[in-house]
Amino acid sequence: MHTVYISAKKQQSLLKKLWPMVVISGLSLTLRPLITSTGPLLEEIRLTTDIGLQVASLLVVLPMLCMGILPLLLPSIGKKLSESTWIISGLLAIAFTGLWRFFGYWLDINY
Repeated sequence: MHTVYISAKKQQSLLKKLWPMVVISGLSLTLRPLITSTGPLLEEIRLTTDIGLQVASLLVVLPMLCMGILPLLLPSIGKKLSESTWIISGLLAIAFTGLWRFFGYWLDINY
C-alpha cells in the first residue's frame, strides 16, 4: 500500500515537471503558422490590401525583429513586473488574437 502512494506521488511530480513543456509546445504550434505563413502569401496580401513593397516587407520582418529586440529589453522591464505577470499577459494576448481571428472569420469581419 505504501508503494502505491509513492508511485502516485512520482506520477504527480512527473506531470508537474512536464506540464510547462506541454503548454510551450502547444503555444509554439499555435504561433508557428502566424510567423511562417506571411512570406508565401505576401503577394496576395499586397494585392488585396493595396500596400506598397516597403510596408509588405515589414509584415515579414516585424515578427523576427520583435523576437530579436524585445528579449534585450526584458531584463530592465522584468524588474518592474514579475515573470508570472508576463506569462499570463502573453497567454491572454494569444487567446485574444485567436478569438479575434475565430469570430472575425465566422462573422465575416473585414480587417
